[in-house]
Amino acid sequence: MLQSSTWLPEITLKRLHVGAAVLTIHFFREANGVSNYEVLSKEGTVHVVRQPSPWSLTANFGERGEGSIEQCLALNRNFFRHNRHQLSYGGKP
Repeated sequence: MLQSSTWLPEITLKRLHVGAAVLTIHFFREANGVSNYEVLSKEGTVHVVRQPSPWSLTANFGERGEGSIEQCLALNRNFFRHNRHQLSYGGKP
């Protein structure tokens, strides 16, 4: 569970360039204090993965593993979505 700071309850990053992709992402704190985000727009291919900071002193192995598993699943879904026309029995379209 990520907690955002009390002095910055929300922020929107507009036209953030990540590799060849561009996105607008809104970070905010929910009523229970948990940080969250919403991708408002996206151009190109980019995967946003929720994962604890590498410097977190409170994140456990399960929390770190959960973000990695989500990332792998998202990459697999994206691969198959964009390559399904090339994937067929025997490798022939």
